[in-house]
Amino acid sequence: MRDYWIKTAGELESQLAEPEPPITPPRHRIIFLYSPVCRWCKKVEPILDEMLRGRRDIQVLKLNVRSRPVRKLVKALGFDRTPVTIIDDRYVIEEATNYRMRLDFALRMVGAK
Repeated sequence: MRDYWIKTAGELESQLAEPEPPITPPRHRIIFLYSPVCRWCKKVEPILDEMLRGRRDIQVLKLNVRSRPVRKLVKALGFDRTPVTIIDDRYVIEEATNYRMRLDFALRMVGAK
């Protein structure tokens, strides 16, 4: 990571000479649909966070179904309860039963494990 507090012209030249490391986009995406009042969502979210901690290859979008635009999306997708986890638009985990095992399986199936 570059130090942006440059004090001399020499430091400026050396900073400009260093190439920035390339930013690689995440290879996988998880969409987590939740409600802040859902007790199952509150149980599942820490599991999701723990399993994905430090994973830069996975983008996680947490969407609150109580907001109007997300509510419309959820209705259009046909989901009627939370939590819902969508992995790479290929695997869907509804409800909290065996969540850790099911998320682990889905991650292996998409090549993210």
